Amino acid sequence: MNTWTPSARAVLQRHLDQHRARFAADGAEADEVVADLRDHIEREASALNLSVVTESDVRRILAQVDPSLLENPAIPGLSTPPSQAQDPSPPLKGRSKKSWLWLILRAFLGVLLPFGTLLFEWAEHPSADDLLDPIPTPFHILLIALVPLTNALGLWFFERSSHPLPRWFAWMLSASLGISGAYAVAYAPITPIAVFGIIYCGLGLIPLAPLIAWVFGLRLRAAGRKRAQNNALSWPRHTWIASIGSLLILAALALPEFFTLRAVRDAINGEEPTDRQVAIRWLRKWGTEKTVLRACYGTRRQIWDNALDPFENRKARPFTVTPEAAQAVYFQVTGRAFNEVRPPFGSLRGVGREVFQNFEWDPSIGGEAVAGHVSGLSLQSSRLDVTSNADDGWGYTEWILEFRNDHESRQREARAEIQLPPGGVVSRLTLWVYGEEREAAFAGRGEVRAAYQEVAVAQRRDPVLVTTSGPDRVLMQCFPVPPRAAP
Repeated sequence: MNTWTPSARAVLQRHLDQHRARFAADGAEADEVVADLRDHIEREASALNLSVVTESDVRRILAQVDPSLLENPAIPGLSTPPSQAQDPSPPLKGRSKKSWLWLILRAFLGVLLPFGTLLFEWAEHPSADDLLDPIPTPFHILLIALVPLTNALGLWFFERSSHPLPRWFAWMLSASLGISGAYAVAYAPITPIAVFGIIYCGLGLIPLAPLIAWVFGLRLRAAGRKRAQNNALSWPRHTWIASIGSLLILAALALPEFFTLRAVRDAINGEEPTDRQVAIRWLRKWGTEKTVLRACYGTRRQIWDNALDPFENRKARPFTVTPEAAQAVYFQVTGRAFNEVRPPFGSLRGVGREVFQNFEWDPSIGGEAVAGHVSGLSLQSSRLDVTSNADDGWGYTEWILEFRNDHESRQREARAEIQLPPGGVVSRLTLWVYGEEREAAFAGRGEVRAAYQEVAVAQRRDPVLVTTSGPDRVLMQCFPVPPRAAP
């Protein structure tokens, strides 16, 4: 075993790098030729039984192996300033067609595919609609973006220099592997059939992209370790800590919602009343109100669900939470009806990702309750005209409500519960249809509700309905509130 001086390593590296362009111009794989020459020279030095390999020893061995390595490369147009001799860049023009194709393939799989998949999910959220939501918060976007960024840096380092990769890049690569590995596990159950999903709006790319990025990162790490070994350097140790750190960050982001949804399921499906009461108390103290409110509008699979599927007792604890059951839990936890507060907007509000954007159909139209808020519907104006007679002890109030629907194409039903004064009754009801005021007719509760459902739900026409919904309280429903694009 001999010892190389730093200057001897530098001299060998300089001579090999100076001739890298000549190897590529000859149609050979420059990296492979350089690696073979380095191994051959190291074996020659070992055969000479040199205890310490110096600069003069390196030049003597180079002269025996190939004297041309000691000369300046004779390539037309090649001019390497002395200041760049320590960090040469392989010329792109000397690449073979096969090398170009291999570079393009690696750039596509390692950089363009994960980055394009992230943009596709951010814009269209097909996975969030049908599978699970991989980017519930903006911080998830930053974490996922680290993967293509790391792969791009790795490709750049390997293509621009034969020097060892920076030590900080090893830690960055390890963190990237942790992120891509976590998402690969989350999508693992559907990965085998993801290839068939590619033909459906590119949906299959989303489950496959994390796995491909993870494999690409493993190959980058193997190549980096090999390059460090060729330069008599060691790959940074304990870089697995960065992978564990990225996993812990993902877990920390998911834990509040994870435990809140598990408590909601216990509050609904607990085997004993005491179990349900304990879950309600836990939600009051530790639960995330926004998560419970979001469940009132329907839940969908989360990134951790696939990992927990084998441990779920589906018979004892149904996996899904129905909106109706979540609404009851929300009232028990907060003391308010879920429709008294605005629906929860996602963390990506401002880029068109409202939580209930996917629930464009109003499931409560024609029902007997106000139910949840409807996307795009609002009260545009409200006017009260009051006439009273103190001597006779009566008062008459006329309340004019005007609703606005900002949806591009879908009609909406306006619903409201109205508190009347003690002893108050509804004596008149009108609806403006295309600028014409039309009087409502009075009939029995069952008759008017059947007529309203037939006209509003079945015929999609223009009814308005007022029915009692409690002491001194009425429920008002009118349909349709025309969309913004309607004439």
